[in-house]
Amino acid sequence: DIAKGVHCIRNTVEYKNIQTGDIQVMRGYGTGFAMQYVDGRTYIVTNAHVVQAPSVVMARTSDGIQLYKYHDQKVTLVDNKDDVNTLDDIDAIPVSSDEDKDLALLEVHDKLHVSKAYSRSPVSSRVGDTVYIIGYPAARFKARTKGNTIMNRAIMGKDKVDIIDITMTFGNSGSPYFLRDDRGRIFFG
Repeated sequence: DIAKGVHCIRNTVEYKNIQTGDIQVMRGYGTGFAMQYVDGRTYIVTNAHVVQAPSVVMARTSDGIQLYKYHDQKVTLVDNKDDVNTLDDIDAIPVSSDEDKDLALLEVHDKLHVSKAYSRSPVSSRVGDTVYIIGYPAARFKARTKGNTIMNRAIMGKDKVDIIDITMTFGNSGSPYFLRDDRGRIFFG
């Protein structure tokens, strides 16, 4: 049930060369999960850095340093990094983000699966608890990865967070993490 609501996110950003006007396209990937469905829209949670687009990019080329200015952006839910069939891509609109917490909220105008287990709990994991993430490592396939809580309720700024030890790679950013408690209930972080 949980994995059905997890999606691969493609962030395609166009930059225009300030000197020549040439357009360069950059793509980034991450993971997001459908959190809530309201009035014909599904809301997806991911990391802010998955969908951010810097206003200016600098690149070193054989012609020297080139500056590129943000031109356009499209965020879509795709099957994976190698997906060339755009017919089943789903457009996603970034509606809110918090760079300090590295969280972003996307809106899609389709009904996507939202797991009943996606209720965030104030209960924290305990040191040694087994935790999992479901994401798209290297943006290639959906996978569940297992790890452990190494510190709980750590203070980072104004927030209390769980510190987990889990193998991740690019494409996993934005993955939900979860654990099962003694009664089999699932909690998300």
